[in-house]
Amino acid sequence: MTPLAYTLDHLAELVVKPVAESGGYGIIIGPHATRAQLDDFRARLLADPANYISQPTLKLSVSPTLTDTGVAHATSICAPSR
Repeated sequence: MTPLAYTLDHLAELVVKPVAESGGYGIIIGPHATRAQLDDFRARLLADPANYISQPTLKLSVSPTLTDTGVAHATSICAPSR
């Protein structure tokens, strides 16, 4: 299976972003996207597949953290287990 075929088959599970952008512009987060957004992004991928990179989503957790002003919520990344 090619990387493009894998991305298209798993688009609803992946984060896909343009390779030359930054700051979150032009990305899709599959698990949070609507069917219409996925369909639109699928067309963009097919039109210019070399312009995009895909990666698995990462789960974030929130844990209490002691700061100078008290307890605050800190977000941390939970890497997927292999």
